[in-house]
Amino acid sequence: MQRYRTERTAPPSGAGWAELIRPAWGDAYAYLTRRDRTLRLSLEHRAHPPSEPMTLSLVSNSDGSCTRLELAAPSSPATEVPLEELVVAELSTALSPLRRTHLRARLKVNNQRLGRALDKLLAEGRVRKERQGLTVAR
Repeated sequence: MQRYRTERTAPPSGAGWAELIRPAWGDAYAYLTRRDRTLRLSLEHRAHPPSEPMTLSLVSNSDGSCTRLELAAPSSPATEVPLEELVVAELSTALSPLRRTHLRARLKVNNQRLGRALDKLLAEGRVRKERQGLTVAR
């Protein structure tokens, strides 16, 4: 028997609310996210360090048949936006301080990766911890 919990989280666009139903516990998770016109697949397993997200593309034959997902050509590190920059951008658009769990749900990243990024940003003084959550240092 698997138990489920219901969460209410804001979608990445910030418009409206979406209700997510997911298992209350698990060993492995896969997240498929879309940012602009890019699809990314992130895999998590609680017993292993996180892998880098994979970029996917939706491909079909010229007649429109046989639509499928394929791994896109690996992107160069120069085109990848560092997680620290995504965190700062998300915090700067938030109307109020964000808790780490909300930030993780919005960015859809592994908890360890987010922790390392937050530690770096806190050490650099770019992010500030407040009682209500995290905010951009001004």
